[in-house]
Amino acid sequence: MTIDLENLPIGAFFEDVSGAIKSCNKLYLKTLGINNGNSPRSWREMIDLEDEMSTQKEWNEATNDKKSKHIKCRLKKPNGNIIRVDIRANPLLDKSGNLQGYTGTLIDITNQAMFEELLERFKKAVEKTDSQIIFTDAEGIVVFANDAVEKLTGFTSGEIVGTKAGKLWGGLMDAEYYTKLWQKIKIEKLPFDAEIINKKKNGETYFAQINITPVLDSKGEVEFFVGIERDITYFKEMDRVKNEFISITSHQLRTPLSSIKWLCELFWNGDLKGLSNDQKEIMQKVQNENDRLIKLVNSLLNISRIESDKIVITPILTNIPQLVDKVLDDFKELIKSKKQTVEIKFPVGTPQLFLDTKLVGEALSNLISNAHKYTPEGGRLWVKGKVIGNELIISVTDNGIGIPVNDQHRIFEKFFRAENALLKQTNGSGLGLYFVKWVTESQGGRVWFESTENVGTTFYLAFPITHKN
Repeated sequence: MTIDLENLPIGAFFEDVSGAIKSCNKLYLKTLGINNGNSPRSWREMIDLEDEMSTQKEWNEATNDKKSKHIKCRLKKPNGNIIRVDIRANPLLDKSGNLQGYTGTLIDITNQAMFEELLERFKKAVEKTDSQIIFTDAEGIVVFANDAVEKLTGFTSGEIVGTKAGKLWGGLMDAEYYTKLWQKIKIEKLPFDAEIINKKKNGETYFAQINITPVLDSKGEVEFFVGIERDITYFKEMDRVKNEFISITSHQLRTPLSSIKWLCELFWNGDLKGLSNDQKEIMQKVQNENDRLIKLVNSLLNISRIESDKIVITPILTNIPQLVDKVLDDFKELIKSKKQTVEIKFPVGTPQLFLDTKLVGEALSNLISNAHKYTPEGGRLWVKGKVIGNELIISVTDNGIGIPVNDQHRIFEKFFRAENALLKQTNGSGLGLYFVKWVTESQGGRVWFESTENVGTTFYLAFPITHKN
């Protein structure tokens, strides 16, 4: 009996009662990795050892009963690779009801089986987590959602599975945002992390931290996506309240501190002949502490403005060596009091940069202040510039206490101070380096550092060299 199988869109075969393949199509050969089509091997010869007994038993039962059979098993291809296949076979009987053989189809379901196994293991691992976790197919259709999805969005997993991810609880960002998201995860095949505004089933909006990761198959194509979402509304609100408190408090403190500063200046400008040295020393301490508080208030106000996007950046053509000289003028007496030396070195013809001179000046002031404070008496400071490629790199170096390795990953965090810095200087807000990082990146630059404890630290600010007409 001859059957034409070639036009079928899946692997197909016909085998006689002995199990010999009498005919098959090219997709059958391709699926099994068989190169010689003149003597095709039976799929049963390729059953993996782990499945051999159970699969053969199923097949024998089918042939004995002359029934159709649906079998899933693992096959070992000639190149040694293991694949999972789905086989469906139907008996061919003659007019007398005698079995002539079987026609069947064979499909490679390796990726599907791996996905299903992974999904089952994943379900067990994440079902009770607090974060919403979903699986989608390559087109973003939800195939799994854990229990947390209902707690977060109000939609049950039953309502969400089968819909486009985010369709029910998203849609509040502009269209361009979602276009960029899809471009990142589907076209560029990269993870996407962001904060986003979504809505619950009852219409209530919330802030969420999302992470979407594409999972690729052996060919590098997106097979499915894993999405994790966490409600951060409470933390956003706490940040807002905190920033509002800092802003209001700082503004309220500014006026009396400015008044004290003015009164101190009046005092020093007046007749001090009637005061003892001890009284003058006390007045000096009052003025120093007032200046320190003013600096702290200004730092808090800067951070408040940064986080509320109220700082206006005004770039102008800036001569960096001149800016460095101007900043260092404010530290001359302090550096002299600790018998420190400063070396300034910039190349001849250092290019001018379009920067916000005031902000960059404050950032450099923070770095130089730290270098001075955390470098012992008689130490050295270096401020240098170097053009590398299309960047001007400014470095501020000291031979001071350095930054402990365990603290280095947190050095740009708000309010963070390294352990040895706390021991050396109890005063300090921990806001200076956070501000330095923001200023540098707001100007299109980069910031990093190198440090060895008890040897010294170098901070680098790299700004792009741009030209405006």
